[in-house]
Amino acid sequence: MDTSEPITIVIIAIVVIIVLFLLFREINCWYWKINERIGLIKRTNILLERIYIQLGGVLDKENKVSFDEKLRGIAGLDVNIYDNLSIKEKEELNWQIAYAGIANGDIIALNKRSRKIRKFSLKQWKEVINGMEWIIIIDKTI
Repeated sequence: MDTSEPITIVIIAIVVIIVLFLLFREINCWYWKINERIGLIKRTNILLERIYIQLGGVLDKENKVSFDEKLRGIAGLDVNIYDNLSIKEKEELNWQIAYAGIANGDIIALNKRSRKIRKFSLKQWKEVINGMEWIIIIDKTI
């Protein structure tokens, strides 16, 4: 009996066990819908954060500082308007960018009356929106 034979059998057994573990893990996650549940929990956390902000809650200072620095680096941001936003409005803007995203051709604007922040595509802005009621905060159409 060759001495390398038991080593190869052990290595093959370990590889087979690892492959079976990964395969059964995926089947188990699919069967119990674990990946779907994780996605739903993440979505719930996003919505709860938004509700918390709308009720007047303030996120921890670490998020604010890093967010403020990130926002100031976005091309198309009107810094004068941003500096005049309330903390609540800045957090709503944070939510719009972090969760809804912003791409080239998008406009994020503040309604003068309701003070709600909304994202528009360039097409929506030109066709539907009356620009007189809105103040543009970020213009990525430039």
